[in-house]
Amino acid sequence: MKIEIKENIVYLYKEEDREDPIYSIREDELGETLDSNGHKISDWVNQLLQKTWIEYHILYDLARIIQKTIPNNSIDWFNTFCIVEKNYYLNHVKNTKELGSTVDTNLSQFNSLQEAIKRGIEEQNDIINNHIAEIVESQLVKYGLK
Repeated sequence: MKIEIKENIVYLYKEEDREDPIYSIREDELGETLDSNGHKISDWVNQLLQKTWIEYHILYDLARIIQKTIPNNSIDWFNTFCIVEKNYYLNHVKNTKELGSTVDTNLSQFNSLQEAIKRGIEEQNDIINNHIAEIVESQLVKYGLK
């Protein structure tokens, strides 16, 4: 995946298809925010996080472009990327557990419900949240966002 800026528009491309972008954002809209528990997070990072095709590092690359284009933005990068990192962590846990399970459908549905409950508990786990905060701090420094 690649990001390019042409004529005041940020384009996201799949590596194999450099002619047709899969997503575009007008440069003047890059600073848009959402409220998340009293913190202003990046609307665009949040929207892209929901896309199945998004690559992890592209979210940080987009943040770097936003910061360079609109240096005085009001985006709380720490809280924006806590959401990103928690999402990736919880999806990793879910996918790892799914790989190890080969059970019948009824038991699988029960396990899926049980997994959803456990996932909710894990979201509130202080140890995990502290670890995610450390990862976010490290990545913000790495990508020049702090």
